[in-house]
Amino acid sequence: MSNKIAALPARPVRKIGTAIGIFVAAILLAVLASGTTYSLWNGRVLVNAATVTSGSTSVTINGAASYSIPGLDLTKLSPGQSVVAPLTIANTGTTPLSASIASISLLSQTKSLASYLTVRLTASTSCSAGLLGGISGPLTTFTSSSSPFVLVSGATLAVCLEIQLNGDVVAGAQGGTASFTLNLAAVQVRKP
Repeated sequence: MSNKIAALPARPVRKIGTAIGIFVAAILLAVLASGTTYSLWNGRVLVNAATVTSGSTSVTINGAASYSIPGLDLTKLSPGQSVVAPLTIANTGTTPLSASIASISLLSQTKSLASYLTVRLTASTSCSAGLLGGISGPLTTFTSSSSPFVLVSGATLAVCLEIQLNGDVVAGAQGGTASFTLNLAAVQVRKP
């Protein structure tokens, strides 16, 4: 008999590190799969069903959805003179609105009269020719989109619409007519 002791082969460190890595990964996977933090405190609240209601947008001019402006008689205008019309814009919807004259549609004209008319729209409770402020421009290209009026739900705004016959009107436009529509745009104001 021999007294030799057989030495066991040494396990490489790499195999031990791999085994530890697999063990840690298995534990991590088990925690993630369970979907819990294993905390001692937790709570639960039942939420009742909710109802969502959308708002509405609606605008009127002098109480009507479509309004013909009386008194804008251009036949008696001399160069440099104006006619005015007081208007009340109302937000009859449930959401805040930003309102403006988006454009003017020229329906008809004679003697190129529209080319010699200027529009001015001014927020004011008094309405007379020559009010300062507001927005003005040629009738054919007028818009107030760059300076809209903001109206909360139920609010009204008094404005003065002025149409002026320009001082440089040619004699050939004398006796001319112009029929047009103001296109009012109202856009919901988004809450931040």
